[in-house]
Amino acid sequence: MDFLSKLLSCNEEDVNRIVDEELNDLLNNCEKKQYLGFIPGDRSLHEAHKGFIDFDTRIRFGVASTLNYSMKTKDFYYAFAHDVKRYNIQNIRSVIVFLMFFINSYLGICTGEDRREDIQNILLESTVTDEEYFSAIEALEIGYFKGKRMGMCTERSAIAQNILSMFGVESYYCMGAIDNKPHCFNVIKYDGSFCVLDYSQLCSFKNGEKSYYVPLLSKIPDDNADDFFNKCVPMTLDAYNYVNGESVKAGQSDYVVGKWEFEIEK
Repeated sequence: MDFLSKLLSCNEEDVNRIVDEELNDLLNNCEKKQYLGFIPGDRSLHEAHKGFIDFDTRIRFGVASTLNYSMKTKDFYYAFAHDVKRYNIQNIRSVIVFLMFFINSYLGICTGEDRREDIQNILLESTVTDEEYFSAIEALEIGYFKGKRMGMCTERSAIAQNILSMFGVESYYCMGAIDNKPHCFNVIKYDGSFCVLDYSQLCSFKNGEKSYYVPLLSKIPDDNADDFFNKCVPMTLDAYNYVNGESVKAGQSDYVVGKWEFEIEK
């Protein structure tokens, strides 16, 4: 029985136990990496990471940053699983869409400039000795961003990567660029094809009076998937809004995996 089926058929008091069992299985079978994101001391990026991100993996979110954080926080797995059961979400497509709402609620929507480097000053002000300060830096987890409205694409994609992996979706955590700016996003295997899934690119969904945001989900042409994943070849993908059941093209963006800037050939 897959994880979603287990979740929907269990009692509410068993949700956390089922989540723990699934997390233990994922942690025992995931690829262990020391870092994801920008490589320390280098201006290059790690390749796309397939599957669950280990709790001890450190994510470095900027080429000029010395900060990184682990994925040890567990509260969002429990919260999301309880929400899926509470709202009786029946299929993976609905899980993918609902995850946008959840990430927005968990992290808050960041507007304006990147404030993540402020963490260093915040920790300096809250510690007394150098030992305390560096211990606080080492103890940083992704949960630090909860409700602070400073989590950006790197954090949004990391939460999405692990939750989607928990629900059995073949997922890839991709550091790269969008429109020649550093960016992090997911790629998933969906309906037989690879698709870019971007929880930082908000697309609107309107149906009558209902209106909310959904993530960008754009298919990678099958013939180009290997070049996109493994050869740092940029790809122009369409974005869509959804109005009363119809998809309406909302623009295009150029994506690349493995490079944080690139030149687009016109």
